[in-house]
Amino acid sequence: MVFSGAMLLSIVGCLMTLAPNLAAVIDGLSAFCTGIFIAQSSASFFIGMATNDAKASAVGLYTTAYYLGGSFGAAIPGITWSWGGWSACVGLMIIISLANIAVVWFFWPKATSSKEEDMFDALDPEAIVYASDD
Repeated sequence: MVFSGAMLLSIVGCLMTLAPNLAAVIDGLSAFCTGIFIAQSSASFFIGMATNDAKASAVGLYTTAYYLGGSFGAAIPGITWSWGGWSACVGLMIIISLANIAVVWFFWPKATSSKEEDMFDALDPEAIVYASDD
């Protein structure tokens, strides 16, 4: 839910950059970046919660895919720009954001109460087991 909300914030931010007002463009870029970074951190958190074994490897694989996607994300909008200008770039970002939302809704497992309870148990100071010298 957080991921989808963050992507929707990014979409709204993208649309705001189409305004002819500089303040709206700056606000739109801020909203877009905020949404993207919230989505990225929630996806990274999800990977850690969804895996039972080799959590570090799973998060590392996700991070690698994130940066590879960023590399393509630096090149493909340039092609889109030459084809249709800024409006085409905004359209591309919206399509990619909607595709990300679809992946989350259809392929991420739904949260269960036991996973949520496990997450909050990890924050409970009474649940921490300390090593003793016995």
